[in-house]
Amino acid sequence: GWRIDVLQFRAALTRDDDAAALTLASPQVFEGLDGVAGADVDRWLAEQRSALLRHRQQARLRLAQARREAGDTDTALFLWQQALDEDPCQEAALLPAMQLLVQRGERAVALALFERTRDALRRELDLAPTGATSALADGLRGTPPAMPPRATPAEPAGSGRSPPLAALRAERLPWVGRDDVLAALQ
Repeated sequence: GWRIDVLQFRAALTRDDDAAALTLASPQVFEGLDGVAGADVDRWLAEQRSALLRHRQQARLRLAQARREAGDTDTALFLWQQALDEDPCQEAALLPAMQLLVQRGERAVALALFERTRDALRRELDLAPTGATSALADGLRGTPPAMPPRATPAEPAGSGRSPPLAALRAERLPWVGRDDVLAALQ
């Protein structure tokens, strides 16, 4: 029988099965049909493509959030990045992707993602990113938060514990197992 991916895609969305819907959603919708039946059909095709692509993005964003909530941050980040690759102005994917990248310590990647989306928003829509996204980017451009100094507790005399690492100096440490290197240096 015939398999119509658009109908299967819509059925998966109706079942709230975003993962299945995304496996069915092709980036090329009604490919090869432009110009076949006239301007009215071309307009209809454009509307259908737009709606299907919008539904695919919504499914991708929902699935990314669900994967993040389930602790699968790799998949969540991958889905958000896919959303931004397909639509560089997709700010709904930008903020959570940036937040996740910051949590992973990838501040520069988060900032680069912001700048790419900011430029696309300006170029394509003459808009600026939302305040929350801009505030996160502004924070990333600043100095990373300083780690508070750790207090070193004083060791009681004769405690038998090793001295703190800072007290050890290279000239006091033996060249254990490196006699050949020491001989070559002398």
